[in-house]
Amino acid sequence: MSPRLFRSISTSSAGKQWTCASPEPRVSEVGDAVARASQPLLEQVGDRLLVLRVRLRGRTPLHGRLLADVDGLLAEARGAVFGLSGDGWVVRVDVETRPPTSSDALRARADAIGDLARLLEQAPQDADLLRQLEDDVGLLGVRLHPDAADAVEDIPLRRTLDGDYPALIREAAPWLLARLAADES
Repeated sequence: MSPRLFRSISTSSAGKQWTCASPEPRVSEVGDAVARASQPLLEQVGDRLLVLRVRLRGRTPLHGRLLADVDGLLAEARGAVFGLSGDGWVVRVDVETRPPTSSDALRARADAIGDLARLLEQAPQDADLLRQLEDDVGLLGVRLHPDAADAVEDIPLRRTLDGDYPALIREAAPWLLARLAADES
């Protein structure tokens, strides 16, 4: 059996959720899976506009690659839905996948990734690192126009603007580790 890309694609419309399982092992197959999940929804709404938010869930060896290219996934999903009908629009793709390897397994590794995993686990409590982040990254909020800062939806950028560096580290660490582990394969 081939590895699963993700457990499911969920598309939400008007508070309802539909799920389509997809066993494809390549990131390039996300658009096709989104199209398959969206087709029945487009048929249900007829000629009305269908606005979708796509969620990718489950464990996958592609976790790091999916997280690293959310904008590409969004473009692919939009293209797939628009290709079915000009009456569909994907507003967002949420990657809620997880790596096939647990964080405990990453921390137990005896290589650089294991070292980094252990370092990142302690990083949110490292006062020197948090001060350094504030000095280096905190200027971003000062330079950003207030109207633009208020409209930020990107979670890591929001954490940066709010000065919540421990949360920024906790949220960035799994992405970084998944990305590095994915680059190994």
